[in-house]
Order: sequence, then C-alpha cells, then structure tokens
Amino acid sequence: METILSDSYCRLCADLKPVSVLTNMVMNTEICREFTNKLTRLDLQVNFNTKLPKTVCSECINSLERAYDFVKSVELAQEAFKDYDSSVFDDMKVEVPDDDSMDKGINDESSFKAENSIFDESVIGQELLVEYVPKNKAKKINSKPKPQKRAVESNSTTLSEPTTSKPRKRPKISANVELDTWQDCNWLCAVCDKCFSSPSELRVHSMQFHYTCNAYRCFDCRERGLHMDNFVTHISRHRPVLTLMCYKCSQKFDTVKELKAHKETHFDTEYICHGCNLTFPNKEELDDHMNRFYKNVKTNSLEVTENTSLTCVICEKTSKSKLTLVQHLILHTDRKRTHVCDICGKSFYHKNDLIEHRKLHDDARPYKCEICQYTFKTEPNLRKHAITIHFRPKQFACKDCGKCFRLGKELVVHSAVHSDVKPYKCTFCEKGFRLRHSLQKHIAIHTGIKPYACGHCPLTFNNWSNFNKHSKDVHGVDNAKRKRTPNDLYAVDPETKKIIYPDEEKVNEFKNQILADTGKGRPRKKW
Repeated sequence: METILSDSYCRLCADLKPVSVLTNMVMNTEICREFTNKLTRLDLQVNFNTKLPKTVCSECINSLERAYDFVKSVELAQEAFKDYDSSVFDDMKVEVPDDDSMDKGINDESSFKAENSIFDESVIGQELLVEYVPKNKAKKINSKPKPQKRAVESNSTTLSEPTTSKPRKRPKISANVELDTWQDCNWLCAVCDKCFSSPSELRVHSMQFHYTCNAYRCFDCRERGLHMDNFVTHISRHRPVLTLMCYKCSQKFDTVKELKAHKETHFDTEYICHGCNLTFPNKEELDDHMNRFYKNVKTNSLEVTENTSLTCVICEKTSKSKLTLVQHLILHTDRKRTHVCDICGKSFYHKNDLIEHRKLHDDARPYKCEICQYTFKTEPNLRKHAITIHFRPKQFACKDCGKCFRLGKELVVHSAVHSDVKPYKCTFCEKGFRLRHSLQKHIAIHTGIKPYACGHCPLTFNNWSNFNKHSKDVHGVDNAKRKRTPNDLYAVDPETKKIIYPDEEKVNEFKNQILADTGKGRPRKKW
C-alpha cells in the first residue's frame, strides 16, 4: 500500500490518478519550490519529504495557479482603492528624469507638440476616439469638418505576421486616456503599427517578424523608443497615474526609490538587454541576443526585413503553418490561460478552444463515419479520423520489414519494434518497454484496476485485448465492433457479428464532403 500511495495518488486531492498526469515534486526541485511558495502564500503547508505521496496531479496544479492569481488580483485591486481614497497624487512630488534621459531616437520637438496639442473627439460605432491634431491645423478642423475615417483597431493581441503592403496609418488613440494600471496600456509596434496588450507580446512579435526586440512607438506622440526603461518613463509623462507603478506587475509605490528597488526583483540575473529588459543566464547568450535583435536606430522610422520563416527565432522550433507558429509564440509571452474548464480544470488561451473542449464532456456524438460507423463528438475529429484511417494513402514504409503506414508518426512508433531501446520505465518495478501504451497496460497490473468485466462469468480484466480473447475462447462471443480487412476498416453487426459493408455511393459522397473546401478562409489541403 505504501508503494501505491507514493506513486499513484495525488498529495493534494488524494485521488488515484494515471502516472501521465502526475508530477513528482521531489524529482522536480524547481517546480516544487515554486509550488510550495504558492501554497505558503495561501496559508497551506505541505511537506513532500515524508512517506506520504510525493506526486501532484495536473488538475490540482492548475487550481493552485488560478487561486494564486486570484489572490494577487485582489491585492492589486485593494491597493488601487487605497490610492483613490487617499488623494496620493495631490501632494506627490515625483522626480521625473530630464528629456535628455530619453533615447536619442526620440525627438524633443515632437514631445513639445504632444504637450501643446488639442484633441478632436468623434463618436464612431459607440466608441469615443481621440486623434492627435497639431495646433496650427485646429482652425481648419473647426471650420470644415473632415470626413470620418475608419478607426484603427487597437485591441488586437494576436501575434500574427504583419502586412506592410500598404503605407502605415497613424493610429487613433482611445478616449480612455486616464489609465488605471499598466495592464490597460496598449503597446504599439514601431514597424507595422500592430497593437498588443503587453510588452512581452510586442517583444515576441517584433523579434519573430522584424528581427528587433525594441520596436516601441508611443501611442500619444508617435515617438520612437529604444530602451525599455526610458520608454516607460516617456509613457509616464503622458499618463502621470503610471509614474510610480511597475510596468510588469502594476504594483504601486510611494517613491521612485521604492519602485527602482522593486524592479530589481523581476531580474534573476545581471545579464539584461537594455533594449527589451529580457534576462539571460550568461554573457554569451546576451551578446548573441544583442547582435541579432537589438536595433540602435537614430531615426523615427525603422526599416527591418520581415521574417517569413516558420521557425521560432526564440526556441528554434519549426511549425507547419503560420497559424501554428502564431499559437506557439504565445508560449514565450506573459499571457496566461485564463479560459478554464469548470469540469476538469484544463485551461486555454482562447475562448473558442474552451468551447471546443467542452464538447468532449458531453455524451452526444452526432458525427458518424459512413465507412466504419464510428461516432465522434466534434466535426474536426471526424475529419481527422476519415482522412488518416480511410482516405490517406499508405506512403510511409518501414525500411526493415516493408510494412506501410498512413501517418509518419505511426511509422515512428512501429520502428521501436525493431530496436532494443526501451525508454518507457515502470515506476513500480523498473521494467522497460518499447511503446508507451505497453507501459500503460503494464501499470494496471500494479494498481489492481480491472475495468473490463465479463458478462458471462465473474472474471475481470485490466485490458480489453485479454477480455475479448477470454470471451471468444471461453464463451464464443466476439466483442469487437469493427474489423480490419485488406481493403479498409469496417463496422461489425452486433448480433450477427458479420462485417457491414457500406454503400459505395454513400462512401463517395462522404469522401467528397470530408475533402471539400469549407468556403471560409483558406482552402483545405487536398490529401
């Protein structure tokens, strides 16, 4: 019982979980340290150096993350209410750096224009927009109204590839000029004028598509920034409420000295890029980053060749398409998985992904394959099944035995049969296996779980193959619902146990429907 407790149970929820979703806190010291600190922040104490289970399931880890983020957000909210209550800005004396501390690429004359300007307000689609207008053009605007132009969308945070075929337009500034925190601030790309909700998203976007880490442009006066700290100071001149607030966590302070001391806590090493404030473990990696991405331009324009490669410039992972690359780049930002499933606790970056995931918890399976009669909960799963199981040719052949497969990953899994390497080790008895699913079947022997019960006798089995073999040999009953033939995989009649061959006309119609274009967005790839 001690071995089972130490390897199969979650220490927090005390539930028996599969090994694949458990994290050993003793073997992962960094994860354990961060995990214990967050538990302590919630007044919980868990000691993993005992004979009790040392593993924690992924559901409990996600739940702790959400609880910790909630506590932090409540603290920030209370600090904000204190500031409103105590008129801190009326008597505050702040040392604002001189204009000379700004980057050389920032023009003092343009800053003067931003401070001595008027704003033209107009209502477009229930949203109030404010556009910067110089004083020398104010009379013309008041005498003759300008035609209304489409507002530039400023809330897009998608890390997509910019389109620079058309000349850049000056973005219009939102009427919410009195920002409460840095989290409400928009960050503008100096190359393509794309807008992002955090500096990390802007940094990852500009590094991937423009090969620069410091593509900052001020929303209010269109000035170009080179160094993150100086650019943050510049924004604070337009937004005084942000002056004594950390731009990373929006924590508020009373003096500039306290703010500077707090900023040091966000840097874990001394090797910092002064262009984007990204830290590195050693000087070699910092120098490589500076040589590749730091652009010390001295003009307000930035001419950089765009990167059209599908390889991530940060971790060098190659994606199959631009869409998957954009989704991968989110991992290098500070964005969190805020859309959480209330059933299993799994979290997602996008709301649409959560909606698709929720379908997996429903019992309805409305999508049916016309060839093998297998049903699915979502249309993408049906499409993937039909293409990979029925319609794609077997173009991947094993060089050792000549067996062919439809998918390359199937060939990779099969290749393990011809190898003596056994990378999958049992945590109970240290026995090795070539395939992952073989290990999962073996673990059921140690846990004692036997989910397959024979309907004709009291025997139970820990895997389906042994259960079906027993049914056929002892009771003469075949429980298989599908049979694979040299031609294809077909359904089996549950009563007669004969193969059900589908109508050829229906199969052709089903195939055309699966392989047809959807009519929206890019056409689907023809297999």
